[in-house]
Amino acid sequence: MLVVIQGYFVARGLMRPDSTGDFVPGQALIMAFLYGVALYIYRDVIPYSLTLFGIAVAAAIALLITQKGAYLAPLPLTYITTYMGLLNPQKGSFIKSGDYSYGLYLYGFPLQQLVAHFGPSFHHWWINFGLAMAMGLCIAYFSWNFVELPASRLRPYLLSLEQRYILGRNRLLRMFRRQQAGLE
Repeated sequence: MLVVIQGYFVARGLMRPDSTGDFVPGQALIMAFLYGVALYIYRDVIPYSLTLFGIAVAAAIALLITQKGAYLAPLPLTYITTYMGLLNPQKGSFIKSGDYSYGLYLYGFPLQQLVAHFGPSFHHWWINFGLAMAMGLCIAYFSWNFVELPASRLRPYLLSLEQRYILGRNRLLRMFRRQQAGLE
């Protein structure tokens, strides 16, 4: 089924005039998701190897620098992402200093749009990604240290407040039910 869907997207992409050629087409994102699902389903039979990783890197680079090659890039890019995600490398001091994933998730897309707003030369994916990632890491760092971490320290107080609210609400409900039972 993936071959049929991929074939459809490639044929459709090849027939369309290329307006910019700088952005990865939306169909590629759909295919990356579908390939990710397939890699998960077949994780027991797909080999996890440095050789395949190298082949995937070479294929992804070749496809991404080729006009309309982005339509076929999702498969090697998905393997690269999965391989790197399973490496579990030693964490550097920056990564150990906080959890920046939510900040990157939250601010990533708006920052990519901000970078793209500066003109056509910023539409190349590698330029857009590099600038948006650098800005995103800075903002995620500040978000973690000055918003998320301080807010997480309030959790015990919020849990206590929630518990008191639930107890009070339950008392009121019991009183209301008793009142209703007495009126009938």
